[in-house]
Order: sequence, then C-alpha cells, then structure tokens
Amino acid sequence: MTLVVGTTGKEVGELHQLLLEAGEQITADELRGQVFGPSTRTAVLDFQSSHVDPKGRPLAQDGAVGPVTLASLKNPREPVERFTAAGWRYDITECRPQEQHVVEVAIREVGTKEDPPGSNRGPRVDLYTGEQWYGAPWCALFVSFCWKYADAGSPFGVKASAYKIKTWGTDKHAILSADEPARPGDIGVIMRAEGRGHVALVIGQEVPGEKLRCVEGNNGSAVRGTVRDRTQFTCIVRPLR
Repeated sequence: MTLVVGTTGKEVGELHQLLLEAGEQITADELRGQVFGPSTRTAVLDFQSSHVDPKGRPLAQDGAVGPVTLASLKNPREPVERFTAAGWRYDITECRPQEQHVVEVAIREVGTKEDPPGSNRGPRVDLYTGEQWYGAPWCALFVSFCWKYADAGSPFGVKASAYKIKTWGTDKHAILSADEPARPGDIGVIMRAEGRGHVALVIGQEVPGEKLRCVEGNNGSAVRGTVRDRTQFTCIVRPLR
C-alpha cells in the first residue's frame, strides 16, 4: 500500500509516528485525524531529500510513502549522519540552576545511536530505558533519564510514554498556558491518535513564542538536537515551577 495525500487511518497514524521520530513536523489537525495532508507530504518530502534507501541510493522525492520510503523511515540511513538541525545551538546560561544539570546531560548525549538502528537498543540506549523497558520506544525514557540528574531528583520519576508525561502534567497543573514562554527543562509533548506520541526536552528558544530548541531521544534512532515550531506540541509540561 502506498500512502499519499488524502489517505486516512491507522497506517497514516503509524507514518506520523515515524516522521515525528525522524524530526519532521506535522500539524495537530492531521495528527488527531490520522490524515495524510499537506504538512504530512511536506514532512515526507523533507525526509526523502536527505535519506537513502536500504541499498544506499537516494530516495525518490515524490511525497508518497511506498515500501522503499517506509523501510528507510523504519531504519533511517543518511548519506551524512547529522545529529543537530540547522540553527540548533545551546547556551547553558539560559538555564535556571534547577534545570542546568538536566540540560547539560541531554546535550552531552546528542549523537548517541541505537545499535543496530531501529532496535531501540544499544549500550547507551539501554541505560536510558533500564532493563524493564529494553527494546521499547525511548523518547520519554530519555527525558526521564535526563531529569533524574536534577539537583533534587526528578519530580515525576520515570515515565515511559508521552501520554504518561502529559497525564502527570495535567494532574500536577504543570501544563503551560498558550501564552506562557517555554524555558530550558520543559518537556514538549506531541500526542497523536491512539494515545501514542513523542516528547522533546526544551533547551532554549530560537524564536521566542514560536520556535524551540530541543534535544530528543528516539529521533531517527538517535539522540538529536532539533528545532521545532511550538505549535507542533500538543502541550508543554513544566516539571519545576
């Protein structure tokens, strides 16, 4: 089955998850409705422009997701390995003391890769997940790993999914309002249909109120520095007020 603009359903939802983990951006309405719309096509084209197929050949840039593009999404291979997005940077002086160690740990882990790619395993990745979650998707576990290095320890313990981090934020009244600026240490949550999602640790603002610099685990089978539009996040959780 080839996924194209207009396709809807579970397969598109699974595609969205792969694209989010590859660092791509998709509008909230398409995520909620599991719809292959304009932003999904743009994300697919961006992925295709910088990745190769399992045999090392450049992907066809057609904006459609057939077996070859899908295989590359599940096991990303880039012609030149990149671990930070264009415009990504960090300035540790932007952090409050309470979150400084959390952000320092996240930045230090940028470049960690799964071994083999797509396995959710690897010497460092296994440290993030712990034995209980070996082989599980690990973006939320990576954020939990970073937050345990806060001076007072993690206020939310270990959370193994975007849904559980969002739920904790709701229960603790720790969700930022739409007009409240994000800051280093906050957690951006991207939810999609069926309760699955992705999370990112905010390390700074690239454009105040619009773009956030982040570190994300399980992004293209690695820890990567990303720049995301704030509108991509379903909500932003602030562990420490």
